[in-house]
Amino acid sequence: MSSSDSNITIEHFSEAHIEGISALYSDPAVARQWLQMRYVTVN
Repeated sequence: MSSSDSNITIEHFSEAHIEGISALYSDPAVARQWLQMRYVTVN
């Protein structure tokens, strides 16, 4: 893959990202690497 094939978008965190971040942190493979409570929920 060449650099022209990749796009990176940098955005400010917003409410639109909450569900995706919650899903990411709730993944057991990711949660093992963070020093925080596991399985973060959106609630």
